[in-house]
Order: sequence, then structure tokens, then C-alpha cells
Amino acid sequence: MTVFADISHYQDTVDLATYARAGYDRVFLKATQGTTYTDPTFAARWQQAGALGLARGAYHFAEAEDSGAADFDHFIAVVSAAGGLRPADLLCLDSEDPPDVSRADEHAREFTSRAVARGYPNGCLYTGRWYAEPANLQPDDLAPGWRRLWISDYGSAADTAIVLPAGWSRSQVIARQYTESATISGIAGLCDASRLLKEWITVTLTDADARLVARALVPYLAEITTGYGNSVDNNPQLQEFRRALNAVAADVAAIKASTAPLDINALAAALAGPVATQLAQHLQLKAV
Repeated sequence: MTVFADISHYQDTVDLATYARAGYDRVFLKATQGTTYTDPTFAARWQQAGALGLARGAYHFAEAEDSGAADFDHFIAVVSAAGGLRPADLLCLDSEDPPDVSRADEHAREFTSRAVARGYPNGCLYTGRWYAEPANLQPDDLAPGWRRLWISDYGSAADTAIVLPAGWSRSQVIARQYTESATISGIAGLCDASRLLKEWITVTLTDADARLVARALVPYLAEITTGYGNSVDNNPQLQEFRRALNAVAADVAAIKASTAPLDINALAAALAGPVATQLAQHLQLKAV
């Protein structure tokens, strides 16, 4: 089960390198609150988390009496100034402001509508049933791509049995914050921790990226076909696959000469072993 921390300036001693080495693959960071406040730790931690390869979540603590649109403008300005988003990153509206529940639903509509208008169609909502129900905060208060729930629930019920706020379905719940007193490597003192319930990270490769990965697999294919006496000359499927990979060699050379936004070598290294194994199983060969 994937667990991740969410932190802010309240955690004043944080070593994200230690956190990453301990096996955590994502972290949520407080970025902003209301229309003016910026968490002083956000930018440095956001950049370090990115450098370490962590998936990142940036959250905005809503002050429901404010304009949701103004809140989003402040939020995205701070995130952009810190380097902006990568494909695995997620924006989050944290709606739990105790003094004001009367405008929470309207604020969420304003916030997420502004997000979509500015080119950020996807995100999530953090809240608890204890706040969402008196605030009447339901999925249709958010833009469609923001109808994912990161729920705060510290009870003893199993993740599949927690009572959800009115209007929400289990398919919309992506994570459960289950404690505020976790001990997590790299974070001094206690902190909030959540369990991932539904993966939000997707990686979409461009055609150029796919060609580079294919080219990176050629040596692994050679090992499969020759390492155990499986001659490529005697296997039409392998011949076809080898021809397909070799056909992109010129494209690969051209792409490698350009500036790619993705560290394709690291991606290829991560994919090569599993993909080679799957290919071998598909062809009923023994992978090296």
C-alpha cells in the first residue's frame, strides 16, 4: 500500500532525499492559503522533490469567504513561480475552513472553474465528511476533472468501509488521510500521512519517446534471442519485432540530437527489464 506525507511550514525540518530513499514516491506540499499567503517552505521543497523524481501534490488551503477565482490565481502563480507542474503532479483544493461553511460549495465552483479556464482541468479536493456535509460540498460543485476526493478520516473503519460525504462515490476517492501523527523517514516530528486508494499518476509517451524506448530495448531483445540459443532467424515473430525496432534507428538518432523534456534514458532503463520479460513470456522464451 502506497503511503505519502503531506507537509507545510509546520514541519520545519524535512529531508526529502531521506524520504525518497525510504521508498516514498510522492509528497504533498502546502503552497498557499487564501488570496495572499504563501507557505515559505513551498518553493524549495517543490523544486527538491522534483529533482528527486518524486510525484508532487501542491495544495491550496481555501478561505471560503474569499473569491475562489482569486484564490486559484494566487495558488497557480506560486506553483508556476516554483517551476510549475510535471505530468505526475497534482493540484489540490483543501476545503476545511471551520469559520465558514456557507460558501464552501460556491468557492469550490469558482476555484475549479477558474482552474479549467486557465488550462488546469484536473485536480482533486481534500476534505472530510465532518466539513463536506455541513458545507454541502458535493462532486457537482467542482469541475469534472476535479471530482476526485482525498478524504480525511482517522477512524478505525477499513478503507473500503469508511462513510463518504453525501454525493461522493468510492470510485472518486483517490486517497485517505488516516493520521496526523505519523512517523516518517526524513520528516522530523509527527506529520499527516495518507494511503493511496486510486492511482492518479499516468505517463503518456509521445511518438518520439516511444521510439526512443523501443530503440533502448534492442540490446535486451538480442540477449533474449541469442542468450539461450533462440535464433532470431528461426522465429518469425522475433524477426518482425527486430525489424520494427531497427526501422526507427534513424528517427532515434535525430531525436537524441534534440532536446527532449523527458529523461528517456532513465525511463528506458526502468522499462527495459520488465518489458523484455513480458516479451519473452509472450513468445514463450526464457528471458535473461
